[in-house]
Amino acid sequence: MCLAILASGVASWGMVLIKRLGLLILFLVASSFASAAKISLVTGDYVPLTGPSLKNQGPITELVTAIFTAAGYDVGPVTMLPWARGQLLTKQARYHATFPYSKNAEREQDFLYSDVILHSDIFFFVRTEDASHDLGPTWKNKILCRPVGYVMDNIQPLLDRYQISLERPYDISACFKLLMNHRVDVVPIQDIVGWNEVRQLPAPHPDVAVLHSTLNTTEGDLYLIAPRKSASSPLLIKRFNQTLQLFRQSGRYKMLLKDLFMHSVP
Repeated sequence: MCLAILASGVASWGMVLIKRLGLLILFLVASSFASAAKISLVTGDYVPLTGPSLKNQGPITELVTAIFTAAGYDVGPVTMLPWARGQLLTKQARYHATFPYSKNAEREQDFLYSDVILHSDIFFFVRTEDASHDLGPTWKNKILCRPVGYVMDNIQPLLDRYQISLERPYDISACFKLLMNHRVDVVPIQDIVGWNEVRQLPAPHPDVAVLHSTLNTTEGDLYLIAPRKSASSPLLIKRFNQTLQLFRQSGRYKMLLKDLFMHSVP
């Protein structure tokens, strides 16, 4: 009994020590740079991950800012822009980096990618009446909603295979309104974002379900991206990745994102 208590105490102290060492390493990393390089970041409205209406512009914005600060950068206020404009200006190296973005072949030609900053599975949101019909031949002539600017790499083959039509509004909120008005039939999106959108619909909350199918598991991976044309991007991505790993090891990553997963499945 005494040995068990002693072992438990040693294990607990070990975890505390690991976290403290992680925080010390973060401090040493930040202080190892003689002068902090100023960087400018841009993101967009992707509630509950990022957005001007959210506390600290959202948990992912807070995470990215904290990582760069710990890595020794001087981070100014993060700019909020429409996604297409923010991506274009970053591609032109008028911003040092933007986030959060998924990976696709076209974007990889212009940007360097960080390690994954968040994974959230992508589900197909439908009205409850359609939940028993998984994606397949029965979805012929149905309408899928995917906002302008969202990647289509894994979506287009589904449209072609099952002869599904495509609707492209300018934001994800519009997709869910169209879904409730029976003007589209399915909305593929990260589960955290999707369930948050459902909560924003007028009460009483409508019957919404998800299909059993999900997209390729890597489709839900989100990254920070930096312009290939900027000479500072390789070092910026390297330092970001190193500090992101330290955040994960020290527990600070989970601490900063602890409230985010409250927006997952209700």
